[in-house]
Amino acid sequence: MPNVEIIKAKDTMLDSKGKEVRNKLRVAAYARVSTDHEEQQSSFESQQIYYLDKIKSNPNWTFVDIYADEGISGTQAYRRENFMRLMRDCEEGKIDLVLTKSISRFARNTLDTLKYVRKLRDKQIGIQFEEEGINTLGMAGELLLTVLSAVAQQESETISSHVKLGFKMKRERGELVGFNACYGYDYNKERDSMIINEDQAKYVRMIYQWYLNGYGGRSIAKMLTEMGVPSPTGRDHWCENSITGIIKNEKYVGDLCQGKTYTVDAVSHKVARNKGEEDMYYTKDHHDPIISREDWDKAQSIINSRNANISNGRKARTKFTFSGKFRCGFCGKTYTKKSLYKKRPAWDCISVATLGRQYCPDSKIMHEDVIKSCFMQAYHLLTSNDSLAVNQFLENIQESIRSSTPSQMKTKFENELNMAQKKLSKLVDLYVDEKIDSMSFDKKHNLLQNKIEDISNKIKTIDEKVIHEDNINLGIENIKQEIQARETDKSPKLFDEELFDTVVDYGIIGGVTENGTKEPYMIRFICKTGLASKSRSDITDETIIDNNQLGKEDSIYMPIIDFISNQHFFVYNVKGPGLKKQLITKVRVRVEVEK
Repeated sequence: MPNVEIIKAKDTMLDSKGKEVRNKLRVAAYARVSTDHEEQQSSFESQQIYYLDKIKSNPNWTFVDIYADEGISGTQAYRRENFMRLMRDCEEGKIDLVLTKSISRFARNTLDTLKYVRKLRDKQIGIQFEEEGINTLGMAGELLLTVLSAVAQQESETISSHVKLGFKMKRERGELVGFNACYGYDYNKERDSMIINEDQAKYVRMIYQWYLNGYGGRSIAKMLTEMGVPSPTGRDHWCENSITGIIKNEKYVGDLCQGKTYTVDAVSHKVARNKGEEDMYYTKDHHDPIISREDWDKAQSIINSRNANISNGRKARTKFTFSGKFRCGFCGKTYTKKSLYKKRPAWDCISVATLGRQYCPDSKIMHEDVIKSCFMQAYHLLTSNDSLAVNQFLENIQESIRSSTPSQMKTKFENELNMAQKKLSKLVDLYVDEKIDSMSFDKKHNLLQNKIEDISNKIKTIDEKVIHEDNINLGIENIKQEIQARETDKSPKLFDEELFDTVVDYGIIGGVTENGTKEPYMIRFICKTGLASKSRSDITDETIIDNNQLGKEDSIYMPIIDFISNQHFFVYNVKGPGLKKQLITKVRVRVEVEK
């Protein structure tokens, strides 16, 4: 048997050239608790004290540091700041051994555990898991480590499942689960409730009022930015998405919708938008509202009408600029986009497009650029210093409104009602004093009662007109503000879709002139005077037809400006067996408002 001499391993550490550099292991510890609740504080502090004493009490060890993460999940390493600092120090050769309580304290993700263990072992840095009794520098440890890491990951997933179940039960009871910052509200930790932040709530109310008055998200964002109002993120610039988010957020009406997002899995902690994969929980009147339910419902109606529909979680914008905006002055139907006119987009009466020209022979195709050009000319006329100034424009509308004198009519009917009620009172006195017989009393009593009821109904109708008058005045003021805001931008030269949507309620193409001549290329822009954009279901086909002649005394429309626009486009008319090409050089344009 050969003579074998055993050369004992040295207690000292050697560098790559075999030179002795130190005789003690440089030891660090890693500690972590997964929540920041008070009951975990003692455990966290105990781990730190324990490792400090343990390392310093070992004469063969040199204390490096204690790396501790507090209140952070262990499933994702990159979220643990001190864990990553530990890895960097190991990479830089500052540590020889890492102590930690258990695999679950080090990481609950099997792949992460093995990745970092192997990474450190390649550098001859060991990790000692005390509860499992594993030192990763031991070759037999990896299989056991793999099994135990998988168990730790399963434990994490089980805990996550239990937590989700707890959250679900709280949501079913209508309780608030977590509070993500909501502009206009603060979180009261003691009461576990949302309370109104008045400094911010006043701007939320302002946003809704502007929106109900017809302003778009971009305009509102611009106005808030110019006012110097800090955004929800504290920046000095508002964006359109922030406004849309506030308009759509149910919290402002006092409701609470929970479960809008969900965690895909316990390991990655990836959060996805809930499109029906998980239950959602909607609680009405959960907290104090900032916006009334009436205004909230109006705002949702507006935003739904502006967005065609919701598809795959994304807003589907209206496909074409004038979709649903123009009506035919001859049959009352809407104008639709002509699919064949791709080089120069055009619109035509839907009766013609679907049934044929014979169903609306007086209507004509109108080019989109002509409509845009006419609108911008009308806009510049309204805002021109050389023509009709904005204030004069508004005065003309309001003067016409006043000419209908609903307030005066109401006063007249109220006087009549007062007189009728006095007569009824005297009639009753005569009957009580036996100065009138029963038959005469009944006859006169019925006549007076019918008269009082009739006058009361007339007053009610006039009250509605007075409210309409107030709405018109408010709508006019909105138009004024929008126009003046655009004037500061030096008046746009090109067509501005948002300006069009803000000012124009709907348009009419074609009609009958004052002398009874049919004018198919006339364009009429009907200004908004209500509180907001809404579906004009009250404007029926019959309404358009009954009011398609200009100058009609009982027309529901009142003209603001009327001018001829110089245009240049060709049309084709049926003449005999073929088509005849015709050049159109002038288009009559009117800006009107409903009385």
